[in-house]
Amino acid sequence: MFFSQLKKNLLIYRYVYLLVVFFLCTNSYSQSISQLQKKADDLFEKQNYSAALIDFRQLLAQNPTSIQFNYKYGVCLFYSDNRKNAKRYFDFLVRQNTFPSETYYYLAKLYHFDYKFTNAIDYYQKYRDNTPEKLRRKDVANYIKQCENGKLLLENPKALNIIMSDRFSTSKFYNNYELQSRTGGFFTDVALQSKIDKKNNFIPMYYFSRG
Repeated sequence: MFFSQLKKNLLIYRYVYLLVVFFLCTNSYSQSISQLQKKADDLFEKQNYSAALIDFRQLLAQNPTSIQFNYKYGVCLFYSDNRKNAKRYFDFLVRQNTFPSETYYYLAKLYHFDYKFTNAIDYYQKYRDNTPEKLRRKDVANYIKQCENGKLLLENPKALNIIMSDRFSTSKFYNNYELQSRTGGFFTDVALQSKIDKKNNFIPMYYFSRG
């Protein structure tokens, strides 16, 4: 009887112990994720996208369907050397019920860069129509115009006429500039080198304008 009760008590203690350990681990993990998110958000707000990219990648791995993580990770990719990889995250967002309207803008830019002007115009217009005017980027109208001009150029390509061609030394190419309307000229002077110029063995070039 005594050993039976002891065994029962040990099982209860073990169960309670496991619950406590589980709670502590879960609480510690939640705090870790919260701290990581705060750090990532701070880096994002400071536009340090390369550093924020690493943190949002970890956060997205923990929560692949998060609207916030997909959006911010996509933006970080957009401003990285892997800009085209951002599209899959923005495509995911526009299939959701709610998402930041800036998503349309970034998709438009990606299509714009890829010369897909019709798609770019469509997303620029969606961005314009779904973003309050006070929050809207001022360059959108200009980008739409650029895409419209791009469409015309692709539909009616024209060959450029070469007026004149020649070969020049890369080190002295500036001596061949025709500056008849200006008085002055180019020159270099080692005395004007900065510390960084000297370190990189670079001699800067200047233009002196008379009058």
